[in-house]
Amino acid sequence: MQQNYPSAHSLAVLTTNDTNGTVTEGYAKTAAAAAGLTYLAPIFYDPGTTDFTPFVTKMLAEKPDIILTIGDPTGDVGVIAKTLKGLGFTGIHATGIVGASDLLPIAGQAAIEGMLTLNMPLIAGGQISAAALGLPAREDAKWGAHYCCTWDFYSEAGIMLDAIKQAGSVDPTVVKAKLDQPGAQFKYAAINNGIAT
Repeated sequence: MQQNYPSAHSLAVLTTNDTNGTVTEGYAKTAAAAAGLTYLAPIFYDPGTTDFTPFVTKMLAEKPDIILTIGDPTGDVGVIAKTLKGLGFTGIHATGIVGASDLLPIAGQAAIEGMLTLNMPLIAGGQISAAALGLPAREDAKWGAHYCCTWDFYSEAGIMLDAIKQAGSVDPTVVKAKLDQPGAQFKYAAINNGIAT
């Protein structure tokens, strides 16, 4: 985080007021400390909440560099992303396992552009790729369903394999340099003609 986002110094968590939210918030606090981030007071909301404006407004008053919505249901993440965009948040919105096809109709593309996530076909650096946004619809058309947890791993594994081939090395430092190279392209499983940039 410090290497890719050196201006990010603080993290705040917005999650559900239930066991899932409490557990994931604890993990986030530990991870923030390990990353050297200032951990701001978490904000919990009750499951079933539909208006996140009061929660987001309270969170933005603390001026976090990163807002983490881990453990939140997909629908909530979409509404939160839209609310963050509407209230002018320009920091980093990071989330957990969420499908782009589910976020897109809720939040709109502008609200999810650049969102950091754990479970989408990603471009190097961890941001939602344009190719990822259309994949679930293509999977729905071909197979009648999409499975965000399955295509994520294979896309990233394919990107890593191609980066290793291009770097001509398995040394992590050499491969990372290749992944971070501006304009680099990597082949992977048939998304956007199998090219990630």
